[in-house]
Order: sequence, then structure tokens, then C-alpha cells
Amino acid sequence: MFPADLMDLMQKLFPLRRYLCSPDYDKAINLIADIIPLRQHCFSRDETVNHWQIPPHWDYKTARICRNGNCIYDASECPLQIIALSTSFQGTVSREQLRQHLHFDHRNPNWVPWHFRQLYRPWDRTWGFCVTKEFYDSLEPGDYDVEIETVESDEPLTVIDYEIAGKSNKTIALVAHLDHPHMANDDLAGVIVGLRVMQLLVEKERKFTYRLVIVQEIVGSEYYLNKMRNSGELKHLFGGLFLEMLGTRTPFALQSSFNGNSPIDQAIRNTLNTSNAKWSEGPFATVIGNDEINWEAHGIAMPSLSRFPYEQYHSDHDNMDIICPKCLEESARVV
Repeated sequence: MFPADLMDLMQKLFPLRRYLCSPDYDKAINLIADIIPLRQHCFSRDETVNHWQIPPHWDYKTARICRNGNCIYDASECPLQIIALSTSFQGTVSREQLRQHLHFDHRNPNWVPWHFRQLYRPWDRTWGFCVTKEFYDSLEPGDYDVEIETVESDEPLTVIDYEIAGKSNKTIALVAHLDHPHMANDDLAGVIVGLRVMQLLVEKERKFTYRLVIVQEIVGSEYYLNKMRNSGELKHLFGGLFLEMLGTRTPFALQSSFNGNSPIDQAIRNTLNTSNAKWSEGPFATVIGNDEINWEAHGIAMPSLSRFPYEQYHSDHDNMDIICPKCLEESARVV
């Protein structure tokens, strides 16, 4: 049975506006810190690493569309309804102008998509909303009043980790990303599974040291790895596993490391082969691309284990309704 305290934590973390740098991301860190003695690594926006740039600490107060004095769309209902890192905007626009700033999910007319592009291009930003295709199509000709009020600051990006020592200082890293607001499987499920794995490892006699690293996708890993290299800690990291989208009833998908035959690859294959789980395997960068790219670039073999693909990916239907506690526990036990 999956522990009640971790399910409770997941319920608390799910609705938060967990953008890369945001008040709710900071709140999420504090909630996790109530459970484990984590380290915090803070990175200034003035610091550029391998051409990556940390986005501003960002949140929004108001994001709505009105017509004839009536609010017809209010993004306060779900943080996916405003594009991440939207700029502030207030004005009256035509339907055609408004539609240029609306994004919908092409898979399902009733889903709201996750628009994340500006998090990785903070120097090239505009305002906008994510809506259903049904809403997009329902707009009649005429003028619309748009009001978006955002709040920005230069507070740092914070990566957290938690280590359990073994007999050797050779370290295996388990990595998951905590960003993606109001989504449960991607990758909050990976974070929760990682916490569960660490609970299980504490009870075991350990040859290796294990480190859970919780990051902001891609950007967090790059800054963290650069710090580990400069501090000399990187030399102790000899392999890792990326934990991604592990909370649904979808079969496991193993994506091998770049080498394809690292000790972690072999261990995961052996475990999956001897388990009752359904699973498949794909070469590096063919199943789903995430932070394993950064880790491999720093010389750390990093296969990933996920339950991808699943239907609700990158939409407002990636919620707690699709999370299976039994699957979370199975994922943790396999790892």
C-alpha cells in the first residue's frame, strides 16, 4: 500500500502554481522539507550556465477575458489557463487579435493544454491564454476586453536534493522534476515515487550512496550539475535514473541511457524482466526527452523509467483522478 503521508503530500502539491521560479514552487519545497532533511541549492538570475537563462520569479494576480462587461474566461480557476510567463496586458482587442493569443489542445476540444515555451525563452515573451477548442470556436465577432496582471522579481531558482549514505561514496542519482503547475503525473508522480524509494532505501543495508535530486525540468538540472562539477561532487556520481510520469496504469517504458548498457540499464532490465509488470524499451531520446539529456552531457549515464505515453499528457486532465496509488507503489518497488 502506498503511504498515506505521501498521498497527502501529493494532494497538497498538485494544485500549486509550480512554475520554474514562483511563490508556489517555493511553497512546494517547504512542504517537501517537512518530510525529508533536504539541501537547497540557490542560483541567481545573474548567473548564465551553458547559455541557459533563469526565468524571472513569476506569478499572476488576474487573467481574464470579458465581453460587454461580463467575464467569459477567468484563469484563476486553473493555472494552465494562462501561458507560463505571460506578460501583463490590459486592453480591448478584436476577436481576430484575441485568437492570436489563444492556444488550444488539438487532441481534444474540451481540454486545456500546457503552454511552457516561454519558460525556456524568457527573453521572447508575449501575453496569452490556454483555452479549450470549444471556447475558441465559440467566440463571436466583435471586441473583447483583456486584463492580465502579473508579478515578477529576481528571486533565485532553487534545486533541492536529499542523500542517504552507503558504505561507498559512489552515488546513484534519482532525478525528477517538480515544475508543471496543476499536473499530477508529469512529473509530480516522479517526485513522489522518488520520495517513496528513499523511504524504502533507508530500511536497507546500502553499498552505494543514493541521492534524490528534485529539479526544474532541464534548466534546474543544468545549473545543479554545473555546481556539482565545480564543487567536485560530480566525480562521485557514477549513474542515475530519471523518474518520469510513474503514477498511471500505463505500462512501464524504459528509455536506455546513451550508452545503452550501463549498470543501471542492466539492473532495471533485470528487475523488469523478473517482475509481473508490462513494459517496453526504447533507445536513448526515443521515448520521452527530459533532464537525462543534461546528465548524459556531464558524463552521467541516465536511463529513464516512465509510464509514457498516456492520453492526458500536457493537459488539464493530467490530474489526481488518473493517479493510481497501487501504480505509484509498484513504480517505487521496481526502482
